[in-house]
Amino acid sequence: MKGMGRQWRIVLVTAIFLGPSAARAAGDPSVAMTVVPTVGMFLALGLILIKAPSPMLIAVGMYLPFESTSAIFVGGVIKWILDVQLQRRQATAEERTRAENTGTLLSSGFIAGESLMAVVLAFIVIGGERFPALLAARDSLTGGVTPSFWLGLLVYPALLYFLVWTPLQKMKSTGIPSVKAD
Repeated sequence: MKGMGRQWRIVLVTAIFLGPSAARAAGDPSVAMTVVPTVGMFLALGLILIKAPSPMLIAVGMYLPFESTSAIFVGGVIKWILDVQLQRRQATAEERTRAENTGTLLSSGFIAGESLMAVVLAFIVIGGERFPALLAARDSLTGGVTPSFWLGLLVYPALLYFLVWTPLQKMKSTGIPSVKAD
């Protein structure tokens, strides 16, 4: 322990003392509901003490399912691709801000659209139990096609186009504001 910073010692001691508790709690859901959040709080505290860049990124990954966490990761990769392209094109600060604003606007629209579609789909699924006509409408819209992993992969090139190439094209446009909100 000699040579370790104080913050690292706190994290290590927390892991040593709470680790076995979390392992014992795995068999009892009521204990797990108290121990696991406690371990998470101490982990977050440890991350704050060691000045981790963003403890919330780790916290979000702990409670969201893999599908959501992987979507967040893909969003980060797309943002990184945009940053690399802006650097390659030697974009000025104004062009960079304009491209980021365009990407943020498009991303916000995608998120809002996904939320609205989730509400519509929930209405169709839940309402289909009471109103069979809703299920019939769903089947006529989808044509009986089941969701496909490979078909879902085709969405990613479209996302790259909309979230990378569109902002790169619009960064030279003068009609889009280049003000960065703080």
